[in-house]
Amino acid sequence: MLNKESEKIIRKYQKTAISKNQPVTVFLTSSNRSEFIYHAISSILNQDYNNFCFVILDNFSDDGTEEIIKSFKDERMFFLQRTSTLEKPNFMFAFSICVTEYIVIFHDDDIVEKNYLSVMLPVIEQSDIQLLSPSSNILNQSGKIIRKPLNPSRIYLNDSYLKSFIKRDKKMAILCFPANMYQTNFYRNMNDYLKVVEAGPASDQYLILQTERNGGKIQVIPDRLINYRVHKNQSSSQMSGMMELQLIRFLMQDNYYKEKIIKYKKYFYKYLLSAYKALAINYSRNRDESVRNCLKMEKNFYSGLGWKCRMVCLAYNISYYFFSITIAPYAAWLRWKRKDE
Repeated sequence: MLNKESEKIIRKYQKTAISKNQPVTVFLTSSNRSEFIYHAISSILNQDYNNFCFVILDNFSDDGTEEIIKSFKDERMFFLQRTSTLEKPNFMFAFSICVTEYIVIFHDDDIVEKNYLSVMLPVIEQSDIQLLSPSSNILNQSGKIIRKPLNPSRIYLNDSYLKSFIKRDKKMAILCFPANMYQTNFYRNMNDYLKVVEAGPASDQYLILQTERNGGKIQVIPDRLINYRVHKNQSSSQMSGMMELQLIRFLMQDNYYKEKIIKYKKYFYKYLLSAYKALAINYSRNRDESVRNCLKMEKNFYSGLGWKCRMVCLAYNISYYFFSITIAPYAAWLRWKRKDE
């Protein structure tokens, strides 16, 4: 439940966006990231395109984040505090209150390029696109660029993204969730819109898959428009691998996705190998022993997926029983290889 003050802020944002005929609302979700949020907010307010509303959804931060947010004075900016839970995350709440045609949801530890909106808006406005995604630079905790992945220009529709996702296609575009621009009403009108949160921490990836499933079109452009930060306190870093396995186990419970996965089963072992590597990266960063519990694969998960998948799942189970001499050394090697992150 929202208090009266929060409801007042939401109404003020909605009235402003409608009266000024603003095409896009930028949301920023925040939670105890005082060391990063100043730069995140500055990068949004300094866009070279000005006709947008900016709403910050803060999960009741207690580390000085609120004071930093309130130090900015800009009529486009609205500040709202609400409790973000796994069942009702702030990114889903953003969709529910947005009144503009397009929506962007950034994170509080990333930095947006100055021309993000001026590049993205003309593309999505001139095309029948429901999700538009650019390329991104990868930053380490101190803000140094450590990787510059470049997405090719590409359009995904039907199940072409799902196929690339399962294949771990080397030419696959990497869709970075806090870089995407969405057509607001398309997602609110999805029949199973609220089901997205059931996918768990990887619900953002599930939202992309659901875009195709519901007849949406995804376009990727090569422009690097966001600097995505990787650091130890990041949930995706702490739960890498676990998120991928949780997502695929969730998908396997849905007959639509299960049929697609079986259809592409000759490639699916690549996804499992990728998840295995992500689990090792997670352990290398956080020494989290709960990784071990994610390794055990039940027979009903991989039956019918072909011998390659069975072999990979066997490796998972061997690693479960012999954790200290399998995934732990692999994690140590990865930690050395990725020492700059």
